[in-house]
Amino acid sequence: MRTLKAWITNNKVVAALAIFLIIEGIFYLLFAHRIVESIYKSESSELLNQFLLVRDRHTLSFYIQRTDRLFIAFNALGTCIVLALSAIYKQLKKPRRFAELLTQDIKSFIIILYDNKKNIIFLLSLSLLFYVLYLIIGTRLIPEFYNYNFFGADHTETIPGWTSREYNQEHKGSHPLILLMVDPLAILLYSLTFSQEKTVVILNCFFGFLAILAASTLFWLLTKNRVITAILTAVLGLSMSHLVFSTLPETYALASCSAIATYVLFLVCLRNQKIYYIYWIVAGLFSFGVTITNFSQTVICFTAIAFTLKKERRAIAILEYVSLVVFFAFILSVIQWRIFPNAKFFFLPETLEWELKYVKITILNQPFLVIQELLKNFFLVNFVAPSTFGSISPQVSSIIPLTFFNRPLEYSFIGYIGAVLWVSLFIAGCLRNMLTIRQNIFLVAVSCSILFNMAIHSFFGGNEMFLYSCNFTFLILLLAVNRFWFGKTYFRVGVTILIFLMATNNLMIFKQIISG
Repeated sequence: MRTLKAWITNNKVVAALAIFLIIEGIFYLLFAHRIVESIYKSESSELLNQFLLVRDRHTLSFYIQRTDRLFIAFNALGTCIVLALSAIYKQLKKPRRFAELLTQDIKSFIIILYDNKKNIIFLLSLSLLFYVLYLIIGTRLIPEFYNYNFFGADHTETIPGWTSREYNQEHKGSHPLILLMVDPLAILLYSLTFSQEKTVVILNCFFGFLAILAASTLFWLLTKNRVITAILTAVLGLSMSHLVFSTLPETYALASCSAIATYVLFLVCLRNQKIYYIYWIVAGLFSFGVTITNFSQTVICFTAIAFTLKKERRAIAILEYVSLVVFFAFILSVIQWRIFPNAKFFFLPETLEWELKYVKITILNQPFLVIQELLKNFFLVNFVAPSTFGSISPQVSSIIPLTFFNRPLEYSFIGYIGAVLWVSLFIAGCLRNMLTIRQNIFLVAVSCSILFNMAIHSFFGGNEMFLYSCNFTFLILLLAVNRFWFGKTYFRVGVTILIFLMATNNLMIFKQIISG
């Protein structure tokens, strides 16, 4: 009892909010559905009856269900706003501390990341090589944008969507701030190139470059070895997942960049034994703004760092962190809506309703098919791809579908050797890492994120799983990174051979696509 009283005393806002939500929930359960029914039957007050001017369009159950979703959505948003304002107020009461948070040693942070200027130049040069590669492939793909369905991507909507302030009808609330992040840059670039296709390719390849730069920084922090960093960066940069989505106009390269940035910040916090709250909020806004589901990875990492470095109030700190990110995302989404009138709000029930259309229960009906697709897309075809033209079904239109879903793995000889070598190297690194995972909170967070992605894709986007592979390809690669193996010359030689086989196989597939 004393413990509960002490907790309430130390967390008055959370306690008051919890009591309010419980009371509000009770009143809602008792009266809300009755009020909706009376409005539907025009038996309520004239003011309330006006909420349903067209009653013949939907049934009563539809309006009740919609009211329930609005109630949950706005209570969740309201809770985040209250907790965020409370957290901000607590920081404002400590002006010196708040000033420190706003100016948290940017210079020392960069030094922790790169050590010296030579490393910055090395990592930038390495990433620029991939930008040039992506740019060459992307420009060659332009004529094929309208001839293929690339794994279910929405690239044909992306092309005009990024380059026009008016054309944003296709915006989805599940990508809350993507218009604010991408469109101003695209519109500016379009004013210089006068070509929508070239503009989106240049910009998307740049997002691919940022993802590779973040990944190379991550590998550098893990290994502190330039050779190994270059090797691992090449494995990720030449993977089929990153080759496709760093060249095809879509949001997945940017999503990958936001997720990798989270793990870079995670490693820096572990190395410096310090939680950089402002940077965590920025990282959270980045991942949340690109795609809501990727924010789950940021929350997993922040939770891991909070339980590692904080001694008390860990749960409250995590709750406040999530609330702050949602609060600032809410403000930015309103600003985005003012600039782009057709922008969707992430907190409205329509967002969830739209995404639920892609949720399938195939895993309950055909569990072996889903498990097969999970293993294939998470651990194999996203790195070394089979032919995308194998066993294509008869066409009902001129658009040729490229997909790996429920198709046999038709590899060339080089591709087959590359696939076997990749799986062998991955298993060796992963098994070695699993022996020390209890002592490595970073690997615990990586593993939890992989399990989260596998769980969500068991139900969501099953027949387009490769489309989301940028969200987890680098995580799978991290499981293979082990200092013991990379200290062995034969392992390095094996990975170098893998890079050659991957590049040959994956670029040959692109050649097939480009040549038709």
